[in-house]
Amino acid sequence: MAVDLQQTFSRGGRALVGLLDFCVLSVKMDPLFVFLVGEFRVRPTAAGAIALYDVFCAVGAPARVSVTQALPPRSLRLQQVIEPLRQDWDESLAPPAAAETADGIDEDSHKRPPPAPIPGKYLFDDLATAAWSGEQIAAVARQYDPALEPRENLPGGRLTAAQKAFVDYMWEPRIRPCLVGAGFRRVANIA
Repeated sequence: MAVDLQQTFSRGGRALVGLLDFCVLSVKMDPLFVFLVGEFRVRPTAAGAIALYDVFCAVGAPARVSVTQALPPRSLRLQQVIEPLRQDWDESLAPPAAAETADGIDEDSHKRPPPAPIPGKYLFDDLATAAWSGEQIAAVARQYDPALEPRENLPGGRLTAAQKAFVDYMWEPRIRPCLVGAGFRRVANIA
């Protein structure tokens, strides 16, 4: 039974959690990325943009999406937008510089730098559109049966060694905490 991914994304709930669990367990990151881009559109933040780029788009990203023609090093558009955003973000997190006056107190010493600018909410839309029309999302839609548990949808109903290694050594310790820390709280219970 094929699943309607768009309908599942919009409905949310248990069906969405099961689908995203399956995507992580089967190491098919395109549907997860498309879902998170939708979340990013609702609440775009510098932290969210940097996390999406670092996890799904950068060269060597741990959950790199399959649309490689739209990613670095073939296309540098996203990288050129993210790097200045990352610099502004890092500066906004820096502790204020302590400066002293003759009486030992500086009124400006507790002022923080201005917050990082808010990125455009459509920053990842081209990439999400390319991923949406890609083979990986079509394969997930054909393979996933919402009537079954996420693990039951895997071939043979079990994780392969590579899938288990991804979940144990990439998803749980690196990817999920990065995404949750950047504000994507709905992935906290995935996989």
